Amino acid sequence: MNLVVNGEVRFAGLDRDFDHVLSHINTVIQQIQSNHEVVEGIFMDDIDISVDVSGRLKAHLHEVESIEIRSISQAQFFHNVRNELVDYLPKVIRATESISDLFYGDPDSEAWTLFTRLTDSFEFIIQSVRSMQLYLSHNEPDSEWLDSLHAFAGKMETHLKELDSSIQAKDYVMMADVIKYELGDLLNELLTTLDAKAK
Repeated sequence: MNLVVNGEVRFAGLDRDFDHVLSHINTVIQQIQSNHEVVEGIFMDDIDISVDVSGRLKAHLHEVESIEIRSISQAQFFHNVRNELVDYLPKVIRATESISDLFYGDPDSEAWTLFTRLTDSFEFIIQSVRSMQLYLSHNEPDSEWLDSLHAFAGKMETHLKELDSSIQAKDYVMMADVIKYELGDLLNELLTTLDAKAK
């Protein structure tokens, strides 16, 4: 079994011992990070196992032919995250409009299922913004953009607390208002900021 890094075989004929292989993977990841790069993905015979490296490795170690670790520069990672958000945000903004409407009446189980998906989307956006903040704080600590992202994160936290309070109080009209007007407008602001910087 080979351990490949960005298309180049780093370790050939690796022993199929789980701890041995995992140790080599961790060593490569540390080297990538020390070169100011980001792991873009970990692949087992071209299947992305990044989400559960340990579990997938345990299950398939006996049959895998190669494990590949792909990395990109921090700047490229930042660029990719920004572009992904610019594509993703309009869908979430549309969802805030349609899902909020379901809570102006008596919400049914489907409304709650869609709301759960929406909160997953919020979490993804928050994590993406955190990644961007981390990059900027190391590379452009005085940028206005970093200030904008900090402001976004603070407002997002406030609105999510309002959302939680309205759910606890079973005030679904308030909940719908927060989703549609507070969170929807905030995501629009973020999209405008990211769009301007993408040009």
